[in-house]
Amino acid sequence: MKWLLLCFLVLIATAQAHKNHKSRVVELTDANLDELVSNGRWVVEFYANWCGFCNKFAPEYENLARDVAKELPTVRVGRVDIDQNPAATSRFMVQRLPSLYFVDNQQVRSMEVTRQASSILEYLKEEKWQAEKPWNQWLSPFSIGMKLLGAVGSFGQKIVSLTSHFKDTVPAWGFVAIGAGVLLVLAVLGRVLAPAQPSPIQPLKEAKKTQ
Repeated sequence: MKWLLLCFLVLIATAQAHKNHKSRVVELTDANLDELVSNGRWVVEFYANWCGFCNKFAPEYENLARDVAKELPTVRVGRVDIDQNPAATSRFMVQRLPSLYFVDNQQVRSMEVTRQASSILEYLKEEKWQAEKPWNQWLSPFSIGMKLLGAVGSFGQKIVSLTSHFKDTVPAWGFVAIGAGVLLVLAVLGRVLAPAQPSPIQPLKEAKKTQ
């Protein structure tokens, strides 16, 4: 009976410790990306909850964040959920998952390294990233052009989400009607707001010469 009670207490203590465990990985979003990552050194992961490789890598990434906090306090570790943050995903031009990037004061480098905490920590401690050329400034996620691309990506996802939300309740012809209505409204507004064409100026008639 005593050993059952002991096991029960151990389970409670373990559950409480897990509950109190605070992740050292910073959750980055479309809203806070510029504010947080624009300055300093960051390791940034892009992931998705449906990605099997991402889920497998998650414990390693937590270990990396813990080790970096101890050994490299000037480096921070963050992650971006691509499904919730389309603007950031578009700005970094993410093409595979999980993707890792090293950001040093807005200079971005893709991290081609084994997805293990020890390998990534070695990469950071030995500053192997310096051997890699940073992204062109025009393609930097922090450039004006890429910020605009991020805005387009975010708007596109909102349109897709809106369409998905109404596709079960609005028939196909309904979307056609809505589209036609939008075009009609834009045409009317364009006609109303367009500057009036100036009237042609009549040439002055030459005065008849007096005889």
